[in-house]
Amino acid sequence: MAHKFNVDKVPAIVIAARDGDEIIDLGVQYSGIPAGHEFGTLINDIVLVSGRDSGLSEEVRAFLKNLEKPLHLQVFVTPT
Repeated sequence: MAHKFNVDKVPAIVIAARDGDEIIDLGVQYSGIPAGHEFGTLINDIVLVSGRDSGLSEEVRAFLKNLEKPLHLQVFVTPT
């Protein structure tokens, strides 16, 4: 499962969805334990992906569709 969802750090949480018998990676992954402020972010992410709508404007969606190279985006946070 770790390889399937590109998990390279533990502990990890992958937010995925079931589509029939298939499990789809929704592209949201947490490395480490989402405690403190990060826990609220995890809950918010679950709510957002459950709606299956990113909330991005049509302009941003069009821009992203036209990307010619893969984009690897990582956001790092530290508890304060």
